Amino acid sequence: GGGGGEGGGGGEGGGRARPVRARGGGGKASNQSKAEDRAWAGRAMYGQKVTAQLSSASYAGRLSILVFNALIAISFYGINSILLSVLKDGYGYSDGFASFCTSAYICFTYICALLGAALADFHVGKFRVILAGGVFFLLGIIVCLVSTVVTLQNAEYLFFAGLFISALGNGCVIPCISAFAGDQFDEELPQDKEDRSVFFSWLYLSTQIGSIVATFSSPLLVNYISHWAVFGALGAALFVGVPLFALLHSQYVKLPPDDSKWYLTVVGIFKNALSCSSSPYDMHL
Repeated sequence: GGGGGEGGGGGEGGGRARPVRARGGGGKASNQSKAEDRAWAGRAMYGQKVTAQLSSASYAGRLSILVFNALIAISFYGINSILLSVLKDGYGYSDGFASFCTSAYICFTYICALLGAALADFHVGKFRVILAGGVFFLLGIIVCLVSTVVTLQNAEYLFFAGLFISALGNGCVIPCISAFAGDQFDEELPQDKEDRSVFFSWLYLSTQIGSIVATFSSPLLVNYISHWAVFGALGAALFVGVPLFALLHSQYVKLPPDDSKWYLTVVGIFKNALSCSSSPYDMHL
């Protein structure tokens, strides 16, 4: 009798070996074999695609994420540091109302983060949400700049519209930038695992540098020039950051969004949170 012809040989190059099936059987078995062949081919193509994307993540792309994150932080904290002054000194609102608007702006920004996360994870992907959010953030700052420069009747309404647009854009960026940065590394590679730890330290540092620069320089610009100078500087920062992030799109790993139902994921999160013990010492994350 002949030796096992199909059983010889090693696994399929470098990946998981496909299971070997005996020939023969009826039409139903043949159809099942074809379906399994297609499934294994699909897995191989998906693995090659992800591997190719991870290998294409360059240091230029990772560096641009750090720069973009710092410029986003400068713009966000720059607005926060002068918003009270703009509403009080620029538009004559009371201390209480100006404080309320400042808190509402920050609160609305973080509420919009829920929208950005849902769009990124389940619909259009992180890269598109970050890019669109950056564009909206820039447009909102430009609207605020125009409202402080041009003398218009009821210019404060234009200013509030600019705040709304900027909060919407920034809110969409906030939850995605760190997750998108994590996509640029493959934890199965020892070098990438080490680089990722270092990178996130720099990412956190870039946020702190941006907040320090904005919080220190924005009041100085208001004191020595005017409010419009701050919005002009913040707009210039994003005018550099957003195109830079877009132009290096080929240097990023852009993983596809999840095709699962987003509301089921949200329900699962709340279910798991409610099922945990009320004591923080008993929680195991």
